Amino acid sequence: RIPTMLLLPIAWGIMIFGAYSASWEDAEARGYDMSLPSVREAAEAYIETGKGDLQDILESGKYRPTFGKFEMNYLLNDLVSHTLLHLDSHNHMNIPIGYNKGNDWFLATLGTPMVYTS
Repeated sequence: RIPTMLLLPIAWGIMIFGAYSASWEDAEARGYDMSLPSVREAAEAYIETGKGDLQDILESGKYRPTFGKFEMNYLLNDLVSHTLLHLDSHNHMNIPIGYNKGNDWFLATLGTPMVYTS
């Protein structure tokens, strides 16, 4: 009974560790400067401070595409709670993050015309 209960957490741990370590190994093998932040870390810093160039962060190819703390936090807190536990308590926090963006964010994301189409 105990081994069965531990199977899923152990499997998650192995998969998460594998994704984390493989992404770092791949980024290093592809020649990314590992001293720079990841794409996600640089984008999150831009969102928080407004400093930097979002287009450079996303398109320059100098920031490493690695699985790190932001992805780990999303995976463990948001995805697992919503998918496996079917909890909706996190939704009230996602809406302001996803929709309450200022014009500066849309300008940096969409460009001067600020046109969005689906």
